[in-house]
Amino acid sequence: MVRRFATILVACVLICSMAVPTVEGRNNPQKRDKDISRTKASFTPAYGITQHKVGRMVLGVTNNGSFGGAEFSPAGISDFFTGEEVMACEFPKGSETRYLFGAAFWIGGVIGRDTLVSTGADGWSLGGEEFAPDERPFGELVYRSIIDPEAPEYEDAVSEEDYIAVYTDTSTEGIDADFFRGPHIPLNIEVTQASYAWSYSYAEDIVLFDYKVRNIGTQTLNDMFMGFYVDADIHFGQDGGQTGAQDDLSGFLETRPAPCFSCTYIDTPFIAWTMDNDGDFDSEDEPVPHLTATRIVRTPREGELEVSYNWWVSNGNPQYDFGPRERPYKGELQEPLRDFRTGGTGTPEGDVNKYYLLRNREFDYDQAYLASITSNDPLWLPPPGGGIKDTLTTGLDTRYLLSFGPFNIRPGEVLPISFAYLAGEDVHTNPNNLEFLEPGSYDPDAYYANLDFSDLTLNSRWASWIYDNPGVDTDNDRDSGEVFVCVTDSAVVDSVLIFDPNTGEEVWDSIWAPTEADTCWTKGDGVPDFKGASPPPAPALWVEPGVGKLTVRFNGTRSETTPDVFSREIDFEGYRVYIGRDDRAPSFSVVASYDIEDFNKWVYNPDPKIDDFELLEAPFTLKELRCLYGDS
Repeated sequence: MVRRFATILVACVLICSMAVPTVEGRNNPQKRDKDISRTKASFTPAYGITQHKVGRMVLGVTNNGSFGGAEFSPAGISDFFTGEEVMACEFPKGSETRYLFGAAFWIGGVIGRDTLVSTGADGWSLGGEEFAPDERPFGELVYRSIIDPEAPEYEDAVSEEDYIAVYTDTSTEGIDADFFRGPHIPLNIEVTQASYAWSYSYAEDIVLFDYKVRNIGTQTLNDMFMGFYVDADIHFGQDGGQTGAQDDLSGFLETRPAPCFSCTYIDTPFIAWTMDNDGDFDSEDEPVPHLTATRIVRTPREGELEVSYNWWVSNGNPQYDFGPRERPYKGELQEPLRDFRTGGTGTPEGDVNKYYLLRNREFDYDQAYLASITSNDPLWLPPPGGGIKDTLTTGLDTRYLLSFGPFNIRPGEVLPISFAYLAGEDVHTNPNNLEFLEPGSYDPDAYYANLDFSDLTLNSRWASWIYDNPGVDTDNDRDSGEVFVCVTDSAVVDSVLIFDPNTGEEVWDSIWAPTEADTCWTKGDGVPDFKGASPPPAPALWVEPGVGKLTVRFNGTRSETTPDVFSREIDFEGYRVYIGRDDRAPSFSVVASYDIEDFNKWVYNPDPKIDDFELLEAPFTLKELRCLYGDS
């Protein structure tokens, strides 16, 4: 639970509170000039790039369907709003460690007999950036924020740091021809992209993206699939060269246990992730023990979606250009083997191959398990043998595509999509863990036993809850979401005769009912909120100057009675009054503090994975503690 303080600032401004293959990567995108721009003869898009930096994860975003570094954007490296150099993805902020090279939105569909795909970038061709904003000033990035209600950017703001971008795939100038056919054919779609970030402790490792995809053409787009392509390249420093990208591992978390008081329930986060293979603990530079990941939090349709997770290594050498592939007529689609016609099974050149990955309904095995796939595996084709298999297993320049569909979009129709890009802290716990993936000591289960995904899954749940607040009936239809009931005690309330098939006779059976239980909200009502537990509303404030003094008066009715967004409890904690000569944070000092006297109750959890005290309930007043633990 997030405890809340109302803070009063009195000053000029008043505010309230392994082996690496010798071949180079496919088309070597890491060596491209970061200031590259396409020359447009008749159309000059207002390309822009900026970065989320209000939380602990610094993440670059653009208005051409990509996010991360400038490598996937013609906008260069300078922040559109501040002029600062944009970081692709630095985590934690200030560490100089990089957790993303670039990522992009992919969308594909069928128009008539044409299978078409448009991408923000494909990661290996300079002309694969197929989305573009309008000309200036119409296509420029927009900034909003809820931080200052008096600021112009406050209107329509959702988070502490909103960036809004609009782009289309209709321009074909400067775009490469399709790998297998003629010039690029657009889908004729317009994408409105909003990205949100907060500084709150539970949300500071998360950036939420919200997309609205509109068909601006005259034909229905059939069997649409959408996806997010991610090339992480995790290493120290913003320029890791060719070696920093060559030791990444990718994987997927479909289900994870989640706590509910003394019980656990099974959460289904559907998280695709990338991490460094060993955390670089023995490097002369800073280690990179964390990971970043993608979670889908909203799709245009609930229910039976076809979700796919595909990872691959892009490489100019076809032997290393590898991605897992199912055997012919196996898996979900029961279809023949698709030949990419490139010599490899990894990089999906051309619209037809990109569309195949978007819709193939594969869930690839985690990369660390590659060496365990044998020639007689019933589902998967065997990977390359010998040293190539060992190198792929221990990490290379790996990318993934997380996708879903299908949808049909009629002309003028809009489909919503939301996803989170998030970090997980300290996934690596053993500096020598990579030994379990090397030949002679290969044991992927032991490797995973030394990985800690708990912070990632916690952040993933918060991303889902911020998008759609659990227990909140947003559209007033008497549906507040889904719950899990944790039963801690029960009793027999009745008996009933039942037929015993083993004896063929009727026997008495007991009916049990819970006598002690707690309820946890696990999901929202399906209507987006994009709202986090924030500080309480600011109190009404008056400052009366006097000789040698300032008299501060405030009315905190709203501050003290507004319930927490997630717990629905009124959990106001108190006030602090600050004074300073100007509005710089270091100038302020506390002159008064008014705190409600309450106490946290810590409960020991003997689970070997936790073995620590946990805070499970809201703070108790002294009166409540006396009622619970007093003698009378």
